[in-house]
Amino acid sequence: MDIERLVPASVVERIEVVKGPNSALYGRGGVSGTINYVTRPVFGQSGLEAGLQLGSFGHIRPSGTLHIPISEGRHQLMVSALYEQKDGVVDGAPREAWNLFVKDELLLGERTRVTLLGNIMDVEQGASNHTPFDGDLDAIVPIDPRRNFQIPNAGDDRFVAFASGRIEHRLRPGLTLSGTAHVRRHETFTTLGFADSFSVDQNAFFWNGFVSDEKDDTWFVEPQIEWDAGRVRVTAGGSWEEKSGTEANPWTGENGFPTPDFEFLFYVQKVDATTGELLNADRFVTDTLSAYEYDGSVGAAYAQVEVDLTERLLLTVGGRYDSFNRDLSTRSPVFGGPAETIEGDESHFSPKASLAARVSDDVTLYGAFGEGFNPAFGPPFVFSGRDEGLKPEIARNYEFGAKGDLAGGRLGFAFAAFRLDREDLLLTLFAPGGGTQSVNAGEQRSTGFEADVIARLPAGLTGSVAYGYVKSEWIDNRVADPFTDELIDWSGNEVAGVPAHTGSLSLARDWSGFSLSTWYDFRSDYFVDNDNTIEGGGFGLLHASGSFRPEALRGAELRVTAKNLLDEEYFYYFGGFAGVEGFRGRPFELLAELRYAW
Repeated sequence: MDIERLVPASVVERIEVVKGPNSALYGRGGVSGTINYVTRPVFGQSGLEAGLQLGSFGHIRPSGTLHIPISEGRHQLMVSALYEQKDGVVDGAPREAWNLFVKDELLLGERTRVTLLGNIMDVEQGASNHTPFDGDLDAIVPIDPRRNFQIPNAGDDRFVAFASGRIEHRLRPGLTLSGTAHVRRHETFTTLGFADSFSVDQNAFFWNGFVSDEKDDTWFVEPQIEWDAGRVRVTAGGSWEEKSGTEANPWTGENGFPTPDFEFLFYVQKVDATTGELLNADRFVTDTLSAYEYDGSVGAAYAQVEVDLTERLLLTVGGRYDSFNRDLSTRSPVFGGPAETIEGDESHFSPKASLAARVSDDVTLYGAFGEGFNPAFGPPFVFSGRDEGLKPEIARNYEFGAKGDLAGGRLGFAFAAFRLDREDLLLTLFAPGGGTQSVNAGEQRSTGFEADVIARLPAGLTGSVAYGYVKSEWIDNRVADPFTDELIDWSGNEVAGVPAHTGSLSLARDWSGFSLSTWYDFRSDYFVDNDNTIEGGGFGLLHASGSFRPEALRGAELRVTAKNLLDEEYFYYFGGFAGVEGFRGRPFELLAELRYAW
């Protein structure tokens, strides 16, 4: 994940990854896992940190972090900024971004802490095209690694600004009351060509030219209380969130029935597959087919209890209740007519439970159950045709595992076997000539295991192995094709795009002032299409990194990283409306970063 899209990596102390459904504490959307970014503490830091990263494809990224003591031991400020520019792996897909982050910590007496956060981010990212493939995964057009056949100016412009405040007050030993308030502004302007088809006869890509102009404002408050009574620990709280926004969706291209055989063209932009030039720009029209205004609210209450049943047995139970409401006003400026108002509300309770047994001082066994969900709302264009009978997406995860250290701490391990059941999955069907319909598409099950081993080897070497196996299949998935009304039944098929085997191998060594590491990531083939007739896409990539910290220049570090060291060519395949498509993976890339701390 690209941390820089959220906050600068230099201010992140650690990233907590909790796998499995976690709606019980974290709310909606915690279906397959939760990622929590924990920013660095301000107190105990001082001085200035500066960095400059240079790399392939015109990559340049200067950054800096400044710690400002305001009152010794009572009040301190941290300011971090970065700028990034990159030409892009393909023509016409550059990236330019800047980010400013501020964190302020203030101690009010011995029992009260106030933390304030602010972040402003602006990103302009160009978009590249897919490559069409046949059923044997052979490219239909010659692959030019640098050529971009997307529509002109395709990309994503994103601006995000947020501010958060948190106060923690210790009422008495073992009892802490806290409250968080957050406000966020999000603006996105996306220009994109949706894949329509590729014409061999015309040697051209057919794109549906689409623009999304979206702005939304969000705020929430969350009070929480934590009670530690020794063998029993309780966390409980609630939250209230309000969100409002607007979205407009213009389409640009050739539209209608322009040929004698009444071929329907839905805002199609034809791009020559040799030159990249537009072939039908003189017939373009632009229409804003839909515009939305919406507001919604979410109220929640949650609680979690941890109980030390014995010195070696820990029981955790919890649950969260969420209540959702959304009102949406939709209209079509090109067709006129009054705006239509759609309302929806939904609620759900998500439980969780786990039992951990410390079988020795170094090894723990555990079993866990968790549930997650997504409300049956979806984006505005789906909600505008809301079916009152839709059910929320539900995920239930069952996991058993072990983790710990062996051989006197020289061998660390973690193992988990799991089963993830998902039901009432939402699928959006696109009808010919426009229009959408959402349906609950049945049930999906994933079973497998994950294993991680890290070994501290002789001669200062550290090695690690990670491997995961998963079988993901449709238990029930039957839908009607909106083009033909034919019943499509994928029940019993494996889920497209999910490789059965993934993993990595790594080896690292540290010397005085110098470190070197190399690692190999791999993934197996997978079914590209829902019919399970096309399989491929597996690859393995070798990477390496080294750092140097000179004794004579304390605070300085030079790091060089080579990604995809052997320049392997690989693609991420998927089955779409236009057939099999694939996006080229990242080629060999070299990054060098110099950092210095005063």
